[in-house]
Amino acid sequence: MPELPEVERYRSVAIQAGVGHRISEVVVKDDPIVLDGCDAADVRRSLIGRLLRAVERKGKYLWWVLDRPPCVVFHFGMTGRMLSTVHAPLALKTAASTERGGWPPDRATLRVQFKTGAEVAFVTTRRMGRVRLVEAPLVEAPVNRLGADVLSELPELGSFQALFMSRRGNIKGGLLDQTRLAGLGNWMADEVLFMAKISPLRSSASLSDAEWEALRDAIVSVVEIAVAVEADSERFPSGWLFHQRWDAARTPQTLRGGLSFTTVGGRPTVFDPRRQR
Repeated sequence: MPELPEVERYRSVAIQAGVGHRISEVVVKDDPIVLDGCDAADVRRSLIGRLLRAVERKGKYLWWVLDRPPCVVFHFGMTGRMLSTVHAPLALKTAASTERGGWPPDRATLRVQFKTGAEVAFVTTRRMGRVRLVEAPLVEAPVNRLGADVLSELPELGSFQALFMSRRGNIKGGLLDQTRLAGLGNWMADEVLFMAKISPLRSSASLSDAEWEALRDAIVSVVEIAVAVEADSERFPSGWLFHQRWDAARTPQTLRGGLSFTTVGGRPTVFDPRRQR
């Protein structure tokens, strides 16, 4: 599933292809599942002839700011991607592509051409992504329900700890709660807890002050590194849990090297019980 680093990369895709340029053509599939609260005609009318001024992101949501409202808000769901003719595609281990390659991409819900000739496509192969038309994303649903963005708005230690103290349940569930912190998904939560040496099964209330500091530091490190390498997993540090988790998810038992696979809050979870206490 695309998480903050992948969505930040998709932001770069749209910026490179279209910011500062007018939209000359729009092709939209009238999909009542992916198009949320709008139809193909609405989306085309909102985009055609418009200048793309900026591309913004909060958590795992992305939106295009045009020269007049509304904004076009994208959520990528399990397998959504944003592709362009001027940026190399990103192959996600989290969502293996079954597309044939080439352009236009298969199963593109929305395809936009700019006057420069560059094109951008929003693809959601399992129809779990969403496209919405929103006047002011930061003050309207669903973006206004998000907590602090973990890349640009991570609270200082005291406020960070306070986010979780009113919540019952395990710490991994807290990290995945987008109303507290926006942007962390399943693999990132596992990576952060692995780096901080904290079991995903621990309750928030059981963490010491030193563990809260280690957890916040781990979030900063994992997010900044993943964004810096444009979410390219081949460039993630060799010691990251990420490189071992995919085989782990297919083998629900104790694995080589002492890693364990379990389910936490309904999400597949990989951790090292020898390291993570």
